Amino acid sequence: MTNLPVGDQYARLAVTLARLLATAAFITAIPVFLVATNVRLAFNSVSLYTYGFERYDVSRTTGLDSAQLESVATEIRDYFNSSEELLDVRVVLDGEERALFNEREILHMRDVKGLVRGVYGVQLITGLYLVLYAAVALAASRGRGLRRLAGCVMAGGLLTTGLVAAIGLASLVGFDYIFYQFHVISFSNDLWMLDPRHNYLTRLFTEGFFLEATVFVAAGVIVESLLLAAAGWGVRRWAARREAARAEN
Repeated sequence: MTNLPVGDQYARLAVTLARLLATAAFITAIPVFLVATNVRLAFNSVSLYTYGFERYDVSRTTGLDSAQLESVATEIRDYFNSSEELLDVRVVLDGEERALFNEREILHMRDVKGLVRGVYGVQLITGLYLVLYAAVALAASRGRGLRRLAGCVMAGGLLTTGLVAAIGLASLVGFDYIFYQFHVISFSNDLWMLDPRHNYLTRLFTEGFFLEATVFVAAGVIVESLLLAAAGWGVRRWAARREAARAEN
């Protein structure tokens, strides 16, 4: 039993609970940050776009040569990072310059841009929280909390590996269903329901491309999370040995 006044007991309990919640948020923020970072890299990778174009013979289905396709990929990448509301990509087809995308595709890409910018925001917020939590934890403990912090990093890395591996396996088994549900949940309209016979967007970015892009993102996240977990484990062991050496002295 403690002799602390009831008010002090509640205050201590509140502080303990706040610390637990902050730590849980830190561990949870690691997979969110890693996924958001890799998704952002994917959306900004012209190389990934052009790989998909070559892999699925997009030049044949669109009538655009490799130079034009690379230019389209660059314009789409730049659009995601610009202040432009609508995407305007112009190409030369059959000797005539024309807009590549129709109104429905352009409006859908506006919705996609909203999602992309949302990913940017999530990456920024979780990244700032990770840095802030680590700085406060180390400053408050005057450096003695390094072992605990490293343990949290290791836990976050292992959590990321497990979650992304499970989602990745589920995608390989039932990607069609997951892809469909993602669109239903993410968009408040049906502009994403496009017919390849009448649009270029789904000819450029096939379902197979999205599956491979998902695998690339998942693989990148798993590699990074394993490295993070290994780094956390190594720092944790080093900090434990240092604490033991201090105790002996």
